[in-house]
Amino acid sequence: MRRICSIKGCHRDHVARGWCSLHYRRWYNNGDPLYNYWDQFPKVCGVPDCEGRVESYGLCHKHYFRIRRAGLTPSVENYKQWELEKAREILERWGQPIPDEVAA
Repeated sequence: MRRICSIKGCHRDHVARGWCSLHYRRWYNNGDPLYNYWDQFPKVCGVPDCEGRVESYGLCHKHYFRIRRAGLTPSVENYKQWELEKAREILERWGQPIPDEVAA
């Protein structure tokens, strides 16, 4: 008789401790067979009023590439302080020069 993983909804073959290789590795590495690495990241873009799915650095595709190409998103004057800090943080990670609008 074929044994399957004991995690609800998982139909992979049993490997060890009643779990499949995926759940066993998660338990072995993190202490929890249900641990999911991606759950620790935000799902929605960090720019206000943007519902885009996060792609990189907490931003959607559109806002990430605006910052990457131009160094800033349009109308930076309208951003709140925390948004400027986010832009500064991203530019520092890339080792890019920080424009005066963001540095202030």
